[in-house]
Amino acid sequence: MVTRELGLQDEMRERLRRALDRMACAKSLLASMTAGSLGASDDEWALRMREAVDLLAREWPEDYPTGAVEWLIAGSMR
Repeated sequence: MVTRELGLQDEMRERLRRALDRMACAKSLLASMTAGSLGASDDEWALRMREAVDLLAREWPEDYPTGAVEWLIAGSMR
């Protein structure tokens, strides 16, 4: 509804969705890192980081193919 009121075109809506997804991922990664520094287990915060990368890969597969640096980082956290 907001995009219609603002007169956003399809590509603009996609860019907005992508930016919002990336912000959600960054927020999740920061929360995971904070939890890790506050005593959460490595496995717990690694799982949270992987879930954040999974979200991006699911929504934007062209940006996060197999072998992307985000996957390499998430894989090294296991």
